[in-house]
Formats: sequence, C-alpha cells, structure tokens
Amino acid sequence: MACKRYDIDSSANAIWLREQRIYSVDWVYTRYVSLHYKEHLTLKILSQNAISNGDISVPIGSEYTDVVKLKGTTYNLEDDKVVTSTFNTKDLNIVTTGLMRYVKVSLPSVKVGSVIDFEMELENAASYSHIPFVFQSNYPVLFCELQIIYPKEVSLYYIATSREKFVDFAEKNPATSGLPLPESYVFQSKSLVATASKTWVRRNIPVLEEEPYVLNPVDLIEGIDFYFFLAGKLKRTWEELNTSLYEEETFYPGLAKLPSSFITNGKRLVNGSQTDEEKARRIFAFVRDSFKCNKIETIAPGTLPDTTWKIKRGSVAGVNFQLVLLLKGAGLKANPVLLSITGNKSASPNVPNLNSFNYMVCRVIVDSVAYFLDASAKENPFGFLDKRCYNGFAWVVDSTGYGLNLEPSELKERNTVVLKTDSNKTGEYTVTVRHTYGPFSASYLRSVWRRDSSSLREEVMDEVRSMSFEPSLKSFEVRNLNAPDSVLSLSYTLSWNWDKDATGLIIKPAFYKMFEKNPFSSPKRTYPIAMGVQTDHIYSMVLKLPDDFEVSELPKSSKVVLSENSYYSYFITYERESNQLILNTKLQLRDTNFDVKDYNSLRSFFDEVIQLQSQSCLVTPKSQ
Repeated sequence: MACKRYDIDSSANAIWLREQRIYSVDWVYTRYVSLHYKEHLTLKILSQNAISNGDISVPIGSEYTDVVKLKGTTYNLEDDKVVTSTFNTKDLNIVTTGLMRYVKVSLPSVKVGSVIDFEMELENAASYSHIPFVFQSNYPVLFCELQIIYPKEVSLYYIATSREKFVDFAEKNPATSGLPLPESYVFQSKSLVATASKTWVRRNIPVLEEEPYVLNPVDLIEGIDFYFFLAGKLKRTWEELNTSLYEEETFYPGLAKLPSSFITNGKRLVNGSQTDEEKARRIFAFVRDSFKCNKIETIAPGTLPDTTWKIKRGSVAGVNFQLVLLLKGAGLKANPVLLSITGNKSASPNVPNLNSFNYMVCRVIVDSVAYFLDASAKENPFGFLDKRCYNGFAWVVDSTGYGLNLEPSELKERNTVVLKTDSNKTGEYTVTVRHTYGPFSASYLRSVWRRDSSSLREEVMDEVRSMSFEPSLKSFEVRNLNAPDSVLSLSYTLSWNWDKDATGLIIKPAFYKMFEKNPFSSPKRTYPIAMGVQTDHIYSMVLKLPDDFEVSELPKSSKVVLSENSYYSYFITYERESNQLILNTKLQLRDTNFDVKDYNSLRSFFDEVIQLQSQSCLVTPKSQ
C-alpha cells in the first residue's frame, strides 16, 4: 500500500497490480458465441491524473446479459492502517446507448495512494466468435491472467502478439512450482470433462509507446485474438470462406447471378462510351455523385441491392456494392474487396475469419490494369483509396477468390509549390503562390474545405503568417474543389513593402517547408518506421527583387542523401543581371519503411533538411 513508484515505469500515473479475466463459452452459433464472463481488476493510483479511474464504465452487451456479481472496494492507508470503503450496489447505474448497455460505478474515497479493487461477473454475454483480448493497457501491468474455457466440440484458434514469447508448460501451472516465472507463459487449466481450458499469463507489461510514423499502432498492442468455430463449421482456408461469400445470397446477393435490372442500368449508364476505361469512369462518377453514404463501415451492404438503388442511400459497403453490380452489368470485370482499415487490427492471411475485415471497396479490371475504387466519399477520384485502406492483407471476392496485400509504400504522391513575382515595383510589389496537390493531400483538403469554408482562408493565413517577411494577402482562389477527378490547386497573391531605409533584410527563401521541425525528435526508437506513401515535395521560387535592392549574401546549394532514391536538394542562385533570386528544392522519399537500426540515420537526415530549409540570405539596398 505504501509503495509510490514502481520500477517498470517510475513516471506512471497508475499501475495495474493484477488483471484477471475468465471467458467461459457456453455455445457457438455461426459468427457468435454466448459467454459467462468474470473479471477481477486491481489498480494502484499514483497521481492526481488517475483519480478519474474510480468512475468505472464497462460495456455489458444487450438486454439479455445478466449482471451476476458486482463488487467495488477502495483501500486507503491512513495512520498506518488500511481503511476500506465499499461500493453500495444501490448506486449501480446501467445506461443504454444504442444497442449497447454499460454498467457505471463510482467507487468511494478514491485519491492518490488508493488501491481500487473491482469484480464483475456476467451471464449470457453475447460476442462475435472472434474475441480480441488486450494485455497492454494505458498503465503498466504487473500481472495479467486470462483463462478461456470452451466446449470440446468447439475449435479454438488464436494469434498472440507479445514482446515475450509465451512458454508452454502443458498441463502444469508454473506458479505452483516455486521456480522463477517467465514473463509470458501458457498452460492447460483443469476443467470439466466436457470442456477444455487454457490460461495465458503475461507479467510486467509496459505501456505501448507512442511514436510517429507507425503504420498501424493497434497491430503492436500486446494481446491475443481468439477465434471459435463449431466442429464441422470451420472454414480452414480463405478459399472455403470465399465460396460462401460468392454463392450464398445472404451476403452479396446478385454477385454470382447478376440481376437483370443492373445489366439494364449498367448498359444505359455507359451508352456512347468509346473505351472500357470510359465506361468504368462514367459508372464510378454516377455512383459517387448520386448515392448518399451514411458512413457505416462494415463489409456487409446492409440492404438489398434493389432497395439501395431505389433510395440512393446506403452504407460504405452498400454504395460500393452498387458500383460492383453496375460495372458487371456494363460487361466489366468487377469484384468486392474486403479489407481492414488502419485503426483496426490487420487481417491475417492464416486465419480465415470475416470479422477481421471492417471495410469493403470495389476492384475493376480495365485493359489488364486493376483499379481500386471507393464511391462512398464525394472527394474520392477514380482509382483512389484513402491511405487508411492500405493496411496489409485483403480479400477479393470472386468465383475462386484470392488474397492480396495493400501497402502504402506502393503509392506515390506529388505536391508542388511555385512562387513567382508579378510586380517588382517597390511600392506595388506582389507575388503569386500556387499549390498543386497530389491525390492524398487533395482528398483530405477537399473533405476539410468543403465541410468548413472558413478553414480554407485559415489555411492560407497560416502559410502567410509563417513567412520570414510580413506580407499581406490580396486574394486567393481554389480550383476543382468540387471536381475530384481533376487536379486540386490553390493560388493566392501577396504584397509586401520593401523598406528602403533598412540597412539589410534577412530573407529565408524556403518560404514553404515540408517539415517545420524534425519529425523524429526522440533520441531512441522502439518500433519500425513506416512513412507511408512515396512522396515528392517540390518548391520552386523566382523572386525578382525591386530594382533598388540586391542580394549581398547567398547561402550555399546542397544535397542531403538518405539513400539512392531518397534525398533533399536545395539549389539556390542569384542572377545579378535580371536581379532574380531563384530557389529550387525537392524532398524525394522513395524509401518509406525503415528498421529501428536505421533510425539514427533517418533522424540525422531530417536534421540536415531542417537546417537547409532555415538558411538565410541578406538583401540590401543598392549603393548609389
């Protein structure tokens, strides 16, 4: 009770002393299981910032779930005595939000130094047959035990993610041996004749470190994914599962046998098209622009295709399934593609389970070229998927079906900024800046600017305020904001005054910086680096100085090389005859995935990039 700091993390606001959970499976039906669930949690409060943990909210499922046991106790050390405060069950509050119910408990007398002890037991708790369990928490964990009890006619598969390999002790619990315990271990627990049981223990678990440029942080969280299957119902391969998806009318009705209405509508939409690509583009634009998406993200359409067509509204999968059927109706080869977006654990090619996926897009083949399409967002152009869709293993639903990998490092983005002088007259000095955005930047900016028009002006003003001189904004214009299949650009005109009486003006000509500061500021790195899409950031400036000014000091040109295909170049010249200051920079990143061992080199590279971007030149009035 008196301990105030723990070696595992001396700066932690709280620490889990013990987490114990038991999932006892009563029955399995297709994608669902019914559980008897127990948990016993003990938390030590070490800081004022963790006191809110005394207010507990636990999801308990539907109205059919029964709370069998609920007990909460707070322990405090006062005058060298342990004082106990118990939660009064009269204060139990069960809140319903949508289809989910939550138990809400406020434990008494919680303060710095308290130990909170909470027990709960549920019956008839429904769950998907895929149960993700997480060892790692928002606080360090000293001891975590998980037990799974299930009927022997049920098959159990699991995938564990852990820094420490689980040592299998078969039927012996190593805690009873008196020998030193490994950090991770598993053993078969004693259970009833008709059931099987396994117990996993993980000790001394640190908090997941937050680091920039991690592809999908949820994949790094220590835990175990459990999959339950009834005997004889297990789809042992993705191909077996694909047969059900393709042939059964319950999931994608009309995929195997296309309804005549979609053949009629598909052909009508492409009437007059000269090429298959034009057909695909027409149908995609029609679905994207005509259907309203409710943003529900699942792999199931949710409504029948004819209903979605009639009301012109549906989920992400519902809208994209319309796209699939219309493309097929026009005679093109199109299929649903199931994937797991970032923020959701990546799907495993080794475990065929539909619950691994939470998003559906379309894939169409035109002249042997595969295009991925998502018509659910108005800002998406043809052949574009948002970066979060590139999260590893995905599945194409076809008569045979096949898997593929969607990796962001395969994609390319090119953003350019051009600054040129319109008038170099001292009292009327103006420049024009033009941004041209690549597809990923454009998609994001369209969604932001169309949602909030004031954010567009604020974007411009943020750039203006960041410049090393003090310009004034005269006007700005955005092009193709509502035309996602065209290039998005932003142009604006600036004016500024040149002080004739100044002895010298310091100008940092790299007005537009790809990175304001080094994105890798930490001296150490734990996880591999994934910078995502291959990028080209290009900046070109032609600054014609007023006739009565000249450049007196010019920084040196330089090139910083990270690898053969990744570099930053900074080339600056001053043409005295035309009185023009010219700067061309390019940040090219073709290598976007790095091992931890390469971290120091990557960090040093960006240090040099920031230094080059910060270089100054001295501009002075011409001597008379």
